[in-house]
Amino acid sequence: MSILPKPRHTHVDAISDQQIARALINNHGLRYLAAEELDMCYTWMLTRIKQSEYLQAIKEACIERRIDEAEKVLCEMVKGRNFNAVALTLRTLGKSRGYAENTTAVQPAEVIKAFEATMGLWGQKQLEALEDAQSDLNNDDTSINNES
Repeated sequence: MSILPKPRHTHVDAISDQQIARALINNHGLRYLAAEELDMCYTWMLTRIKQSEYLQAIKEACIERRIDEAEKVLCEMVKGRNFNAVALTLRTLGKSRGYAENTTAVQPAEVIKAFEATMGLWGQKQLEALEDAQSDLNNDDTSINNES
């Protein structure tokens, strides 16, 4: 037993492209809801859209409209200083201005190697600084001894 209602239209061509286009527009390009509105089988709706460049264009236009509506809301949220909206906008639209996230994954072994290399350099610099300090101290001792 199916939970879906049995469609009244029993043939894929029983509904015109204009009716399908109107249902797609009414339902913001959501194909399942458009099929329900027309009492049409969803798979038939997909078939009809696939076969018709006109219906494909209508579906794409509905999706673009929905994206524009979402961006409009996002703009309002940014104006309201919603942190998440601001962050999303910068991550997605601000890439050209340097707000892109670094998505490269770093392997733990690489992190350990980099840490060890950094610590090795730091250790060398510490030894050099210690040697310089001892050299300066030895020079000061000889100058004190020479003055007395």
